[in-house]
Amino acid sequence: MIFSLFKLVWRFSASVSLNSLFAAFLKQLDRVLISSLLSLRQVGYYTTANTAYMAISLFATPFSSAAFPRFASLIADQNHEALAATYHKLAKSVSFVVAPVSSIMYFYSYDILLIWTRSSDVAINSAPTLSVLSIAAMFNLMMYIPYVLQLAAGITWIALWNTAISLVVLLPLMYYLIHRHGIAGAGVAWVFLI
Repeated sequence: MIFSLFKLVWRFSASVSLNSLFAAFLKQLDRVLISSLLSLRQVGYYTTANTAYMAISLFATPFSSAAFPRFASLIADQNHEALAATYHKLAKSVSFVVAPVSSIMYFYSYDILLIWTRSSDVAINSAPTLSVLSIAAMFNLMMYIPYVLQLAAGITWIALWNTAISLVVLLPLMYYLIHRHGIAGAGVAWVFLI
């Protein structure tokens, strides 16, 4: 009984697990390259900007958490009209929430960092990177709902290939941009990840 259940889901589980491993490596790639190419002070500035921009995902995560069971239920019921309507409503909602937050971080990155860290040095050096990362976050988070729909439908190969290709493309691109533009270059590379 258990073996037959495992046989039904092993490909899905293996694909999602492999994608998670690739994504975990991809998310650490920028810090590894920055720490090997730049000073420890620059790593600190980048980490500060990175931590601030990760707060944007807090606005999209509840939507994706709610979307998966709903999508899976509608797919199982083969209710394609309700699935399309729910998908579009959630995608619009994420865009409606994430775009203003990302824009605020983009335009007011220095002020946000100054209020948060109370250090003008950190704010000056981290603000350009936070601005670029906030744009990358906006584009990336708008892809949450399509990704959840793919998972709910059992389509894992698109995300797996996307992450694998991103690893191959992003490594040299990020290396070049960090070498040429410093920590802001890592942020620019994330914009191209889409």
